[in-house]
Amino acid sequence: MCPLLRIVRPRQAPGRTYTYRIFPALTVPESVQIPTCSRCAATFIDEPTAVALVPVLQAEYRRELSRRAKKALAEISPYLSQRKLERRIDMTQGYLSRIGGGYATPSPQLVVLLALLAHDPALLEWVALYWAAPSPPEPPR
Repeated sequence: MCPLLRIVRPRQAPGRTYTYRIFPALTVPESVQIPTCSRCAATFIDEPTAVALVPVLQAEYRRELSRRAKKALAEISPYLSQRKLERRIDMTQGYLSRIGGGYATPSPQLVVLLALLAHDPALLEWVALYWAAPSPPEPPR
């Protein structure tokens, strides 16, 4: 609680973030009103505010996953076509195109895989070699 508490009322503000699922600081759209102290600008998330934030954060979460996936796909595209990438990581044909077009929301696991491949494109070849390599024999029991 704010020691110099003045008036707490719903306010809109840019640059606010909220911890949501995998994101420690997911941006809250500035149009969302959150109870805020007029003196110190501390926010107070009460139960009704938390309930109202859920659909807003869910939508922002999906937008952020899509944004990051699109960015990674754009960085991978000079090295490998989407079709070949889909085959290499066992995705349904056209799924990466749907993500790129905003028609599908990728999982966090797919987003981090794409980000790792974009970060180090040499991993694209490693993935192909990994699947082509024979399995090591099982140790005898």
